[in-house]
Amino acid sequence: MSAWHWLSWPLLLGHLGCTVAAASSEEDARPKNSCSSQDGCGRGESCVGGLCQSLNGELESVLLTASPAAESPVPNLTFVMHLADTQTTGGAKDLVWPGSAVVTGSLVLPNGHCYPEFVSDDPNRAILPSTDGTLPVTATFSLRQRWLGLSPQTYYAKTVAAPVTLTGYTFDLQVPSGEYDVYLVPPKRQKGACVVPPQLFRRVPIGVEDNVPNGVYRFNLATVAALELHFLWPQSSPSLIGWTADILEPLGGNPISTEVVLGPPGSTRGMLDYSVPLAYSAVTERTGAGNVDAAREFLRLRPPSGVVAPTIYLERSALGLLQNQDEPVNVTIFTQYPLPVTVRGQLVTQDDRRPMAGELTFVSQTIYGVDAGVFGFFQTTVNVGDDGVLEVPLPPGKYFVQAVPPVLGIGEEALSALQVEWDVPADIPIQFGKLLELSRAPQITGQSRAQRAQVQAAPVKRTVRPFDEAFGVEPFSARSIGGFVDEAGRFVLPVDDLRDARVNLTVLAPQELGFGWFVRTGLELGKGDQDLGRLALPLPAVVAGQASVLQDGANVALGSAAIRAYAYLDKDYKYTRDPDAAESIVPVAETRADPDGAFRLLLPSTIDAPK
Repeated sequence: MSAWHWLSWPLLLGHLGCTVAAASSEEDARPKNSCSSQDGCGRGESCVGGLCQSLNGELESVLLTASPAAESPVPNLTFVMHLADTQTTGGAKDLVWPGSAVVTGSLVLPNGHCYPEFVSDDPNRAILPSTDGTLPVTATFSLRQRWLGLSPQTYYAKTVAAPVTLTGYTFDLQVPSGEYDVYLVPPKRQKGACVVPPQLFRRVPIGVEDNVPNGVYRFNLATVAALELHFLWPQSSPSLIGWTADILEPLGGNPISTEVVLGPPGSTRGMLDYSVPLAYSAVTERTGAGNVDAAREFLRLRPPSGVVAPTIYLERSALGLLQNQDEPVNVTIFTQYPLPVTVRGQLVTQDDRRPMAGELTFVSQTIYGVDAGVFGFFQTTVNVGDDGVLEVPLPPGKYFVQAVPPVLGIGEEALSALQVEWDVPADIPIQFGKLLELSRAPQITGQSRAQRAQVQAAPVKRTVRPFDEAFGVEPFSARSIGGFVDEAGRFVLPVDDLRDARVNLTVLAPQELGFGWFVRTGLELGKGDQDLGRLALPLPAVVAGQASVLQDGANVALGSAAIRAYAYLDKDYKYTRDPDAAESIVPVAETRADPDGAFRLLLPSTIDAPK
């Protein structure tokens, strides 16, 4: 892995030799990478296709996406593929993305299973049972690559009933071929003893295997287990009437049980007894993928709307709950939650105490007043007006308070986002004097000969499970900011002054210059102003060929498609060729194919990473 890449312009010119030439146009004095023979390139370089290219590039594998043009005959989806055999010296390489798949799906009851009685939200339209054992559901297909920081690719569908005869419920949707988590949710309102919980199927191959004929996917209902819980509750504690109970799987945080709204309690041994009958199905894993430990699943209790109280999470292992629970379970480890207090304060600028508008998010670290071993969580976001005045009810506890100004601003007027820790005690009903002070945003500066090139500082997106993200595990990220290299060859980016936050900084070299993008990963913030000095654009490894997508057994050209390449980064923000070792990805190149699908992608020969 390369270390910090600090090069002065005299060294750059000497290194690139005849590669760097001023443009012929008087209006464009930027250096260009061009050559007509091997003599035009330096040692360790090769003249290929009129460009000097490095013989020692490091990007051996990349993640590639392709987005067809609006007028393309290819479905308007984002196609994703892993390219494992990238030549570090570049070369001819036709790219063929797996195409899309048309899915016709249904959730099927096993033989002999009773049919649930669904209650429609529309009194004029009943939900009738089918004759083939299929159920009405809403379907969510989530592409698994989303965990590497790509924008989530999630596709939705809803079943429709066969007309008149109601022979079955099916849904149809079109998705890029790949591996998906499929989440099927029947109508929530069900009555009677026969109920069906949501179903989660992990690592389902869609369009990448030939064992599913004609794209028909019949998902079989997993075994439904009945869990009967009794919350034994002190009469002196606040009421649980109206709270909602369900069970969540531990990776994505999807409910995998029915929901029960707690009603008036009974009485057992001088305690209030809130009865919670849940129907539950285990997650269905693809064969050979390994199962997630069901003991890590959570029982969740959510307060009703309008009640300021923490959401409670209890691990099933702590409750002694098994998948098939024959006997009722008395829950005695959760017996209390705190009443809220009111926090009042103001958002101001640090220099002159000027009131500021902004958005404030409160994320709990610890909630006071719940039982030992019980996890309570509370998060809320409030908008503060121009007077900066804050008033928010919170359960007492320790909080991360995250303040974001309306815009990052320009120059000296730019204000940084802020994260502080507040202790909100339980014994003061109304707490005054909380002050949030927004400071000037520090600046990242640097120099580049690529005038008018875009410069971007984007927060590092770590691999964080959606469920962990819901608990506030993901660090408070700096905001993305972009700018340009000016005519003097300098750029200035105001960034958030957040401790332990990191950004990936990129100088997006225009393709006509013949260089790769400059990419510096894991740049640490919270150090005040930083001058990065002169940044040298790396030589490219040029991958050129024909871009197409496999549709119905034939390659269809991706004319005018946007093609983007991402490098895999490990936990130390360094490049790794192994996707399984990757914690995040960073964009390193992009191009647009011509109308016939021909493309030329300039991958950087090197990426700068922290030492």
